[in-house]
This record gives sequence, C-alpha cells and structure tokens, in this order.
Amino acid sequence: MVPMKKTGHPQSAAPEISSEIGPSQLADTVKKVMDLMESRLSDQIAATRGNISGYDMHTLLNDMKSMKDPELQGIIKKGWADIHDTVESVIWDEDRTHPLYRMIVHRFAPLLPARGDTPIPGQHLSRAIIRPLHAALEQMVGPGVLKDSEAECRDIVLEKREDAGRKFHWDQIYSDPKTNHMADDILVRAAHYFLDCPKRRNWMISVISNGIAHLTDKSQQDGDWFFGDWEFHMLTGALYSPLFEQLAEEEGDLVLRYGEDGAGLLRNLQTALAEDRRQFA
Repeated sequence: MVPMKKTGHPQSAAPEISSEIGPSQLADTVKKVMDLMESRLSDQIAATRGNISGYDMHTLLNDMKSMKDPELQGIIKKGWADIHDTVESVIWDEDRTHPLYRMIVHRFAPLLPARGDTPIPGQHLSRAIIRPLHAALEQMVGPGVLKDSEAECRDIVLEKREDAGRKFHWDQIYSDPKTNHMADDILVRAAHYFLDCPKRRNWMISVISNGIAHLTDKSQQDGDWFFGDWEFHMLTGALYSPLFEQLAEEEGDLVLRYGEDGAGLLRNLQTALAEDRRQFA
C-alpha cells in the first residue's frame, strides 16, 4: 500500500465490510482439509477392507500433520491466498487516497506471482515495487498532478460505490473507460522521460531498488528477486501496452485525446522501448 497523504478532500467513512468474510473463508479452508482427511480415511478403509488398525490411523494423521501431502498443501495455499486477497481488498478500500494508482498497479498485476509464492527473477514482478514505483511516478509527473488526478478518480469511485451499494466491485472501476483514460493520462505525461530509455531504465532500477531496500516490512523484499533491466521492460511493457494497442487499432481516439504530438510521442516511446529491450531478450 502506498503512503497515505492528506489531500484536503473530505474522507467518507470506511466501507462497510462484513466481519463474516474472513471467518467464512477460514471455515471453508478448514472444511476442505477435513474433507481431504475423510477422503484419505475412506481410501485406507477400502484398502484394508474395513480392518483399519490404530497404527494405520496414527500413520494417516501423522502424514497429514507433516504437511507433505501435495493436495493438502494446495488447499492451505489457496486458503491463504483467498484470505490475503480479502485483506488487501479491505486495505485498498480503506485507503481511498490512491484509487488512480490502484488502476496503474492493476496493469501489471498479472505479472505478480500467486499469493504465497516467491517471485521468480525474469518471470515475475514483485509487490515490493508498488510503493517505490509510486515515488518514481510522482517525481516524473509531479505530486500536484497526481494529487489532483487521484481526487478526481476518488470521486468516480465514491459515486460508483454509492450507486452499486453492496454489489460494488473494483472490476467496475477497472473496466470504466474514464478511469482507464485517467491512468493513461498519467502514463502519457511520464512517457517523454522514457525516450532516453537507457538513462530512464538505470534511474528506475536505482529508485525502485533503493525503495525496496528501505521497506519497513523486510518480509516484502522477496528473497533473491531483484528489479533489474528485464524487470524494467516487463513493467513498462505492462504499463504502456494498452496505449500501444490503441496506437495499432484506434489511433484516431488517441489523437483526439492527446493530439498528433501525443500520439507521436507514444509511437516514439514504443520504438525506444523495443530497441532497448532487444539487448536483454
């Protein structure tokens, strides 16, 4: 979660989130574990034709307690992921200061590893980059621009939340053209910095790496994972690919929004990133 800042805009009460969500998810995981134990016991009874011994029962329980059963590991990992996702969703909902940045993070979310998994260098990005990336964007586009854009995006989120009530889901924001255009606006503002790709790549590696090193929660540092040259291109590719796709399919819309100069800037950025990426492919 990015740092909270006072914006001068009134903050509404935190969203009402059922206190049963977490316990029900935990109960579901426990039920799945018990179902697995029942299945293993039934298999053992069938294998012994009903003559299961105390020793067999003891062995079965010890096997389960050892946590070496792949199916059991899968249940535990999935249960933890579900609970973690719920907690993160609550945090995002309560931190209404940065809904626009959440839109930006959503663009590279598919590159993050599954909950509980360690990111693999060259294949994944890490959640540890989220806070340092916010700082990097703030330096490129200016804190005032981000602050004003966040306030506008927050108003949209609050309006949709009020309209949808308990049926509100963040997918409604992720799919909203206006909030996506607002995320595009921030990225287009930052685009010219990336035209000198080697310089910006080295700068971002430094900013994000230093940010990760200074995270208060050291558990977020993800072991051997690091933000390097290839991770830079994974990140920028994910952030800008929706805009590059529009260049190929709907360039007229981009020209209307950003003018010929803006569309030309994005074309030049696409070329600069592609040329720089070749040396790391």
